[in-house]
Amino acid sequence: MKNLLYLLLASTLLLLSCQPKTNTNKFVGTWNDLQIPSGYAQLKINSKENTFSYKSGGNGTKTFSKGHYEIIGDSIALTSLNASDIDGCYIILPFGQCYFKNLRQTKLNCQPSKTEFYDFFDNDIFYLKNNSLFHRDNPNEKCPDTTVHKFVKSK
Repeated sequence: MKNLLYLLLASTLLLLSCQPKTNTNKFVGTWNDLQIPSGYAQLKINSKENTFSYKSGGNGTKTFSKGHYEIIGDSIALTSLNASDIDGCYIILPFGQCYFKNLRQTKLNCQPSKTEFYDFFDNDIFYLKNNSLFHRDNPNEKCPDTTVHKFVKSK
């Protein structure tokens, strides 16, 4: 009887350990910014190794980024890979800024692309509100209200 009880307990533990793990990270998925007139922006937050990728475009130009994220309370902080780790020569655009000052390039002494740019996330904070992902703007930037980044999750 005792052996049967141990067998039943071991079987139950084995079955429970084989259950698929459900992802509890509410940020994981593909998010689309619907606020961009005549363009697109897509943010993919991956569960694997806490990575993300970003791409946007419109009016003949496009941007991209990739990096890592950290969950901080009910927010997510995105940080791009170091520009020197990016293949190619691009102008670096700080994400979320509406006025660009002191622009840099991903490589020194190269001719940067005029149509593709590297969007750099520098510990940029996003938060969820009403099933949308919002970028927490830098209060020192004083951007107009039209530059709000609001992403909705793809099904």
